[in-house]
Amino acid sequence: TGLYFYDTQVVDIARHLKHTRFLAFVCIVSVMLGVATLVVVNSVMAGFSDKLRNRFHGLLSDVVVESPSYNGFPMEADEMMERIRNSPANEHIEAMSPTVEVFGMLVYEVGPNRERITIPVHVVGTDPVSRNSVGGFGEYLTQEPRKKNPSFELDAEGERRWNYFNPPIPMKRAPAPDNGLPPLAPPPAEAQRPNGMIAGYGITHYRTTNPVTKLPIDKPILLPGDTVKIITAGAGKEILEPVDSNFALADSIKTEMTEYDARFVYVPLEYLQRLRAMGNRVTHLQIKLKDYSKAPLVVAELKKLFPDDYNYRVGTWEEKQNS
Repeated sequence: TGLYFYDTQVVDIARHLKHTRFLAFVCIVSVMLGVATLVVVNSVMAGFSDKLRNRFHGLLSDVVVESPSYNGFPMEADEMMERIRNSPANEHIEAMSPTVEVFGMLVYEVGPNRERITIPVHVVGTDPVSRNSVGGFGEYLTQEPRKKNPSFELDAEGERRWNYFNPPIPMKRAPAPDNGLPPLAPPPAEAQRPNGMIAGYGITHYRTTNPVTKLPIDKPILLPGDTVKIITAGAGKEILEPVDSNFALADSIKTEMTEYDARFVYVPLEYLQRLRAMGNRVTHLQIKLKDYSKAPLVVAELKKLFPDDYNYRVGTWEEKQNS
């Protein structure tokens, strides 16, 4: 009886150990899956957060000086930048780019009946080279050659398309002179060169579904070389007086941020200044830093240079995108 009892206890202990090992294995696997899920989710969210921050930062420089007025800063852009270069903040600054940013209306025609479409836009007058030096402009352009050398010039295809829809106007032949000589030949006909512009990808394209694959695709609304009109407000005494001009689409900019792609258009800085009669004044000054950790020091120095909060507002890109 004692031997039987001993054998039974051994069997029970072995069975218990067997089940315990199984339960321990299940617990270990459960903990591993739980930890792996946390790691994956945190990694995905961290990557998404980094990408989102990079996108928001992409179209904004490290530090921005802006004017609340559409008329721009009281002093000209060159004078502002010269003050900054002569200040202690200059040792932390890598590049600067002045811009004019105003609201406007974009007008273009589509379809066989040339239906007129009007949409509100955010018009940015900028120099593409200096704007690219403060980061986040050329890399988002859709035409590959323009990424390294951003400009508002039309490429060959854009030139052909623009010339097709805007043929040269033939000049009238001069009347015959009184001396009996043949009439003078007219000068060669030339099409007026357009001012190029770059529009957000959400303006020049629309999202639809492929009827065959059922996958979303982007179809163009405007192509390089198409003519559009921009209407905005002048910067004179009568600020509500509208001004307008035609532009030829040179390229699209695709940041994958709907707020920018569906609203922003970029035009040459000097031409927008002339169009709005604002001289060499600007509404924004984009500043790129050598080391972003020095941003509080730079902001503090800039506020000393431009202490008037009614005309100058200084902040980092994070403060502008605080929401």
